[in-house]
Amino acid sequence: ARGAAREARRSELARLGLRTFLTMVLRHNFVHADLHPGNILVLPAGGEGGGGGAGEVRLGIIDARLLAAESRPRLLPLGAPPWLASLVRLS
Repeated sequence: ARGAAREARRSELARLGLRTFLTMVLRHNFVHADLHPGNILVLPAGGEGGGGGAGEVRLGIIDARLLAAESRPRLLPLGAPPWLASLVRLS
């Protein structure tokens, strides 16, 4: 049971990390240029005082000294897969 809970938490963190990354790129048009595990913090969902439900988390991304920003939305490359176009439309 403990192993299953650990695996579920890892899956949740992976989904949250991917969603966070895609939001940075597709909605806010920037990329953290030095994103590695040491620059990602797992935080309680409710902020400093807690307040989130049991097991809920959020990610804190630190050390944003290196950023690559786009001033205009990205155009999809010719032949981009349909799922990529769907993500861009969602953002």
